[in-house]
Amino acid sequence: MPEDNPKLFWGDGRDGEDPQDFINSIERKFIGKTAVDADKILLFTLSLKTGSDAHAWLRSQPLTIRSTWTTLQSAFNTKWPERIVAAKTKDEKTALLAAAILNTKDIGKRVTTNGVDELAHIAWADKVEKLANAIPDRDGLLINSTRQALPAAVRSLLGSYDTWDAFCRAVRALPLERIKENQEAEDEKARVKEELEALKRSSSMASTKALGAAFRNLNIGAPHTAQRPYQPTAPNPQNPPTNSAPRSQQQPAFPNRSYAERWADVSRLALQIHPNTPAGVALYNGQITKWHADNGTRGPNETRPYPLSPGSSPVASDECWKCGQVGHVGPSCTQASVPNLEMRWRMIATSIKKGALAEAPQVNLVADDRQWLSKEEYDASVITAYLAQQGKADGPSA
Repeated sequence: MPEDNPKLFWGDGRDGEDPQDFINSIERKFIGKTAVDADKILLFTLSLKTGSDAHAWLRSQPLTIRSTWTTLQSAFNTKWPERIVAAKTKDEKTALLAAAILNTKDIGKRVTTNGVDELAHIAWADKVEKLANAIPDRDGLLINSTRQALPAAVRSLLGSYDTWDAFCRAVRALPLERIKENQEAEDEKARVKEELEALKRSSSMASTKALGAAFRNLNIGAPHTAQRPYQPTAPNPQNPPTNSAPRSQQQPAFPNRSYAERWADVSRLALQIHPNTPAGVALYNGQITKWHADNGTRGPNETRPYPLSPGSSPVASDECWKCGQVGHVGPSCTQASVPNLEMRWRMIATSIKKGALAEAPQVNLVADDRQWLSKEEYDASVITAYLAQQGKADGPSA
């Protein structure tokens, strides 16, 4: 439905105002109607903002210009000619395609595009297909770089494609639940990485404090004297050193349980893995209910192992932590994700097993036999190595 009245025209080049759009709006008012020049000229005059540049221009025009619509329109077009917009270059169009990013925060949500609510990944596919066709990228040379820029939760579900039509159809066809499951797994990995960074910072601070204490014990300002051979002497209980103070026994900073002991608990307390059948799923659901009732908000460990999904592989069996099956890792996984707590338990169990198999379960951290790498830090190193290994994988081929 056409607007009732044209928008007031200023004629000063302000943003959002196009002179040709204005003059066309005057013409549109009279489409299909019988109108004389006087009607058009009157509407034109009333549509100029009082006191504006356009209003002043009209008043300056001679009567011969203002007397007919044809001469007035011609003078207007001379004063405000149509703007010629430079066409975008291929490089500019390519840059627009590269800038079309699917934000991780929008995954699984609906966004408004052209007044229509659509799932973010579908709206993104519609947009990039138009941008690619505008370049045009007929050989699909930019498909791979566009795919690589997608969030991992979406990228891992896609293969390789030769045409933009095939690529965008594949994105639109992705099941929403699979995308959400993948994003939950990615969020869990991000949380683990944050914990690793916190452990690294904590370890660095502990090392710095230990080194600082060692430097403070150096008697840098004392005069140099020749060292004398060490001769043990019995302490004189009657004359204790005046500057001596009782030493507090150094306590271990972390529990002394070995990885072998922890791995024994993993094996001894392992819960039964039920088959992936209706009866097995029912028993598994019972395990889940009991575990959460017994443990509340506490996380899993070797003394409270988390139930494993029906039909999945045992923990620490070189399995994919994401789905619980062997034969692949992380991003190449196309199976449904296991619960986040199960994924975390599989990570922990793997680190315990690797620690038990290590030749030296405790690693000397600094030149002080009382400083050791904690079990948390060892777990962190194992998780870091695994995450690095998963980062090398890529999605399946089409």
